[in-house]
Amino acid sequence: AAEAHLSKVACDALSSTWPHIFQPIINLPAEFLHSWESLDTTSQAEKLGKVLVHGEIGCESFVWGPAGELEGVVGWGRARLGSPAEDLSRLIASSLSPAARRDSAEDRLAHYHTSLAAKLYPRPLPFSFQEIHSAVQDLWLVGLTHALSSIASQLSRCQNKPDAVQALLDRAIALLTDCLDFVTRSQSSK
Repeated sequence: AAEAHLSKVACDALSSTWPHIFQPIINLPAEFLHSWESLDTTSQAEKLGKVLVHGEIGCESFVWGPAGELEGVVGWGRARLGSPAEDLSRLIASSLSPAARRDSAEDRLAHYHTSLAAKLYPRPLPFSFQEIHSAVQDLWLVGLTHALSSIASQLSRCQNKPDAVQALLDRAIALLTDCLDFVTRSQSSK
């Protein structure tokens, strides 16, 4: 329900500023919006156990060194205990282009799992690839919704930069489309 509310706030902001673009996407039947609000997005994620999660992870959270190495992660103001799938779903939704998100999100998740296994070796991983994959799928709408909300906020700050506005509008349209596709697939699989 929180994801649906956050999406509604972001959609209202987008549709009030760019009605010609977003009104056709956002004017959805009430039964569709109700099904979005009633999706269970936590079942698999809860099975993974609780770890420290960033809570607002995105590309802007990473600090990179001159040689391209990760030097740190900033913006821990919303850190808390939660499922590792929360940060992963947000990061995939906010950092990948729409095409990469649709075409290679699973490959990137597999890379994460393999890298984590190498980092933890010889200790066993706390979850299998299938478990983290299912949990990220369960939280996919959460990640997409947070990315959409972030884009709506960014759009309000860059009105005088037409190229940036167009790039963000394209991403918002793709995120909304992905949200709608996810809800449709979720409802048809019930």
